Amino acid sequence: MREGALSRPSHAASRVMSSSTPLDPSTPITLVSSQGDEFVVEYDLLRASGVLKRLFASSEAADFEEQRSKVVKLRDISTTILRKIIDYCEYKRAHEHSSKAPPRFQIDEEDAIELLMAANFLDI
Repeated sequence: MREGALSRPSHAASRVMSSSTPLDPSTPITLVSSQGDEFVVEYDLLRASGVLKRLFASSEAADFEEQRSKVVKLRDISTTILRKIIDYCEYKRAHEHSSKAPPRFQIDEEDAIELLMAANFLDI
């Protein structure tokens, strides 16, 4: 991982889940791809990512620039893959309370490995 990229919290830090002022689910968060493309999404959508959920929920992360600015630069995730991750988060939110089996989420074969690595990094 390149210097300055968002790093995964330590195991001990991942256990801290509460903050003195939790974010409103509609709080806009900006995700920036490695190409510099920005996606503004609601915090509620990002809770599918364990890493981003902990980043914004942890009082131990209060000193992180990402928590103050609400901008997360994902320097190792391309625009195409970040768009697909956001699509998956929307898909998951749309189907999480359904009693029916959700439709198949489509993944292009050529993106599968990169998408798997990004999903693993973001804990999705």
